[in-house]
Amino acid sequence: MALYLLYESASGYFLFLAQRYNTKIELPKKNIIKTDSIKAEMKNNMLKVVVPKVKEEDRVDVFHVTSWF
Repeated sequence: MALYLLYESASGYFLFLAQRYNTKIELPKKNIIKTDSIKAEMKNNMLKVVVPKVKEEDRVDVFHVTSWF
């Protein structure tokens, strides 16, 4: 069994592959991800975990500031 981890960052998507995997992944703050929408599925010995992000316009920790200049 192998671990395939596809994740998105500011510079694009990355794929991580490991034959053995043992670690803890810390998720971002609760207001950045939709914790009630996390889904996991095991298919063909592959675990797929989907952690959806909250859209920037829906986040409560983002403040849009306009300048008077």
